[in-house]
Amino acid sequence: MLQLYPSNKTESLAYLISEIIDRHPLKDLFAEDLILIQSQGMGTWLQQELSSHAGISALVQCQMPASFIWKLAEALMPE
Repeated sequence: MLQLYPSNKTESLAYLISEIIDRHPLKDLFAEDLILIQSQGMGTWLQQELSSHAGISALVQCQMPASFIWKLAEALMPE
């Protein structure tokens, strides 16, 4: 499911993401949470924020929007 949470404070978004992951864990223990980011540095920072909140950050994939759309197109139109 795609959910959008707009904000101009990255700290608020990081806290919100960590709360959502804590309150609504994925049903499959080995599934990855996918978070779209604007830069690789933002992904690294977000991983650090999530690990500081929960003690660990595992199975969280940070992906750029272009990569996400490309992989989605490949999945929907394999030919």
